[in-house]
Amino acid sequence: MAGLLASALPSSILSVFMLLKDQVALITGSGRGIGRAIAHLFAKEGAAVFLTARTDKELASTTGEISRAGGRSGIRHGRFIAGIRLRAKPVAAAREKFGRIDILVNKCGTLWPCGSR
Repeated sequence: MAGLLASALPSSILSVFMLLKDQVALITGSGRGIGRAIAHLFAKEGAAVFLTARTDKELASTTGEISRAGGRSGIRHGRFIAGIRLRAKPVAAAREKFGRIDILVNKCGTLWPCGSR
């Protein structure tokens, strides 16, 4: 799906409607699949997106696609989501990069035991 999404994007993904202009979204699970599609859509609508996922490679790919298309994105590795005490780190990092968070999309999922990977 991610390959289809990337190939369908025009060189500039910014929407004429800009429904999320000046909004900041923290999107978990944004390295692939539905989370990645949400990140692209939010960026297209003008949001600054802060992404988390399990692998740096997936995040770098998604962030690169968004940045090359004219969107604003930040990146954070998803390992910080798994540990109960570490869940606040992406929030703090997103606030540090963009100053605030307006939208949270909690698209991540884990298998028990949490953080064992």
